Amino acid sequence: GGFILGGQYAKSAMHDGDSALTYGNLDGAALGFNAGGTIGFNAQHGSLVYGLEADAAFAPSDTGNIDGWNSAYHASTQTHWLATARARAGYAFDNMLLYLTGGAAFVNATHNAIHNDTCDGSASYCATATETGFAAGAGFETTIAPQMSIKAEYLYLGMPSLSVIGHGAPYSWSDSAHLLRVGMNYHLSDGTAHAQSNEG
Repeated sequence: GGFILGGQYAKSAMHDGDSALTYGNLDGAALGFNAGGTIGFNAQHGSLVYGLEADAAFAPSDTGNIDGWNSAYHASTQTHWLATARARAGYAFDNMLLYLTGGAAFVNATHNAIHNDTCDGSASYCATATETGFAAGAGFETTIAPQMSIKAEYLYLGMPSLSVIGHGAPYSWSDSAHLLRVGMNYHLSDGTAHAQSNEG
């Protein structure tokens, strides 16, 4: 197990089916950071390394107010935390592991479609929910001590469209994020140089 730290670029696309807020679509994006912990295990056969990994991270970001068709209407998305559960497979050589990874992603976010800056207006929707989607990416890991390694990885998170009804008006959001992060892992076994890429 270990810790992770990195940055993220989150995007949120909002669609107003009845044009109650926007007369169409609104797109917002925000930069943020993520920090958390990870745990997993790997097995190795020759140069092939495969296993499972899970992580959870505090990941605040805010698209800010995406203005609608006049100043009384706006939409926004705030991300709070994220987690992934992924398979990982790669090729080990010397003390380096190059890997691909993919699996499930979970993102907790607040979606707002607001009239007159309130959540109880005639055409408003405000709710916090945890969405389930997918994560896919790649990275590399290298040992720095018999039971310690460092890694760097890229992940893409895709969330399915979230459709809601707010005061009779249909809204939907489609969210995604690009993550770049580094981490350090402690390994319960030391083994060979290749096996040191295994997670504890």
